[in-house]
Amino acid sequence: MNKYSSKKQKDLLENSKKNIKISSSQSIVKGYISDFIDGKPCVTYQQKESKNFIKMTAQSLVPLSLSDKGSPVLLMPLDMEVVIMGILQDFVSPKLEKQVVTDGKQIKISAEDSLELSCGDAKILLQADGQIQIKGGHITNHAAGINRIRGAAVKIN
Repeated sequence: MNKYSSKKQKDLLENSKKNIKISSSQSIVKGYISDFIDGKPCVTYQQKESKNFIKMTAQSLVPLSLSDKGSPVLLMPLDMEVVIMGILQDFVSPKLEKQVVTDGKQIKISAEDSLELSCGDAKILLQADGQIQIKGGHITNHAAGINRIRGAAVKIN
């Protein structure tokens, strides 16, 4: 299988090769994620020697998502490739750190107003006022022991 799966990605790399020579002795530079092409990040940065702006696809040491488009990143040019070393952040919110807690045995996720877990047409919604909604095309409930349904009123259909 070809390393560069799309014509757009291949053309971008070829244009980069014509315009610049990236040396592995070049230090880490700051750039940003300008796009995603076939799921691969495309970065833009300014070359130190020539002050030219370079746009090319990159590999990454950190997980990325489409929402990272426009994010500032640290880049390390290596031969004819660029590696994303990390995403630059102004700060880490202490509140955000406390939303997901894991100790190896348990994962706890918390939110101030609501928490939604969804996949396709299935959804579980927890709200701060105590309401819980479970929605899906088919919902199956199994219990090895007693299966209790409790409430001030229980309505079935």
